[in-house]
This record gives sequence, structure tokens and C-alpha cells, in this order.
Amino acid sequence: MSDADFLLVMMDKEKVQKLVNMVKGIDKDHTGFVTRTELDDILKILCPELMRRDLTLIYRPFASNSNRILIEYKKFFQYLLSSLSQLDDDFTTML
Repeated sequence: MSDADFLLVMMDKEKVQKLVNMVKGIDKDHTGFVTRTELDDILKILCPELMRRDLTLIYRPFASNSNRILIEYKKFFQYLLSSLSQLDDDFTTML
């Protein structure tokens, strides 16, 4: 799956807001990281059409340098919202 395909799947403001809320709910100590498995599980709930192998490629730029299991979700959200706002102005308010 390309980044463009992933963005098309995520072109739902309510879905993105649920993603943000669910991830922030997991990060109780506010480290800015969640595990790859946690993010996989959330995205599979919100977007059942996404496959684990597709997500692995999408997460790669946001994986911790010291630990590839952790995803720096704040950077992931910044990328997601910035990219979506270029496609639809509705997402600009979420930045």
C-alpha cells in the first residue's frame, strides 16, 4: 500500500479523531510513543482493510531509532494530518 492509498483510507475526520483519542489513551505517561502492536490494533479496528505488512511500511519513518517496536505517534499524527490537510481543508483544523 502506498502512502497515497493509506491517506485515502484515512480520509474521514471522525476516524482520524478516534485514532488520536485512542492512541493518546494508551500513552498514559505521555512519552509520545506507542508500540507497533498497539497502533496496529487500533488501525485494524478503525480500518479493517489495512494489512499488517502495509502498516509496517507506513510506520518505518516514525519508528524509534533505538527501538523499532516503538512508534513516535506525535510525528506520525503530524505527518497524517499535514498530508490529509493538503487533500482536504477540513483536516487543517485538526493540526
